Amino acid sequence: MPVEIGRALERSEPGYHALSWLLYVGLLVIAASPFIDISGTTVVIGSVVILVLAMSRRGDAAATIYGSHLSNIFTVTLVNMVVGFMLLAFTILTLGLGIIISWPLSILLILWSAWRVVRGMLKLNDGLAYP
Repeated sequence: MPVEIGRALERSEPGYHALSWLLYVGLLVIAASPFIDISGTTVVIGSVVILVLAMSRRGDAAATIYGSHLSNIFTVTLVNMVVGFMLLAFTILTLGLGIIISWPLSILLILWSAWRVVRGMLKLNDGLAYP
């Protein structure tokens, strides 16, 4: 099924399909944004937008395969935000020394997120629900 991004806000199967693709791509952009925007502003704002969109449409799309994709997107974004804030707080509380511990954990979080997003994109491309 071709993706029509203009239909992303419609409450229909083509709309849920387009929204899922849009949010998956948004998650990839957010994952790469720390390399561009070190302050984390892009991550926080982007994550909030993705959380709101995924949460608002997840219930409507529950009877379709897109409900599982929107749940996956919501879960990945929420885990990224919570763990990211925890690692940031730990680094700040240890006066920067925590970066030694939080840096490898951040890499693991990025790898886990990328795995979930790419797996979801492959399933979405094949027209399958996210397991």
